[in-house]
Amino acid sequence: MISVTAKEGPLIFLFHPSDKVLQDDLSSCEIEELRAFIEGLFRAVLKDSAIPLAIDYMEGAPQNDVIALRERAAEFLGNYLFHCPTRKFAEKYSTKGIKVYAMVFGHRSKKSRHPEWFGTTHMEELPFVFGIPFTDPSNYTDEDREFSEYIMKSLAEFARNGKPVLPDGKKWPEFSSEHPDFLWLQPGNYSWAKN
Repeated sequence: MISVTAKEGPLIFLFHPSDKVLQDDLSSCEIEELRAFIEGLFRAVLKDSAIPLAIDYMEGAPQNDVIALRERAAEFLGNYLFHCPTRKFAEKYSTKGIKVYAMVFGHRSKKSRHPEWFGTTHMEELPFVFGIPFTDPSNYTDEDREFSEYIMKSLAEFARNGKPVLPDGKKWPEFSSEHPDFLWLQPGNYSWAKN
């Protein structure tokens, strides 16, 4: 079983020494300041050969739009460091006849401590996997607890029988060349995330 979160990349922005680039509102951040930080971040976490690709990817953001620039950079980092390698892993192992179940964790707690623009970011699923909404109830909602219970049951079923379960009891199809999609997991939304 493999998984990613909906928006893996934003968490990497925590490496910035100032929380200015983390704010939902970037009105106090100059475009060149943000661009310099992002390019430094790329140099710190990417292979040299990927940096031109990352910078080119950022060029897709509307000119002088700091929020769009930050979003493009975070999206690239998430795709390059997490989403693409995870998909490649799933493809490689499924072609060898190994059962692969793939998911995208899409739930963000209403009480998340991260800025809103982070969405469901890297490691956001861990409290739900380990039942933290039950041990720290003041920081989670009833919906969080219900979802955590489902996640734990599904993973336990996978550990016992090699097959995770969906809340409605339907079969969770294996990842394969015929079905190369990840299951989107969010309260009330268990659908297929296409690419």
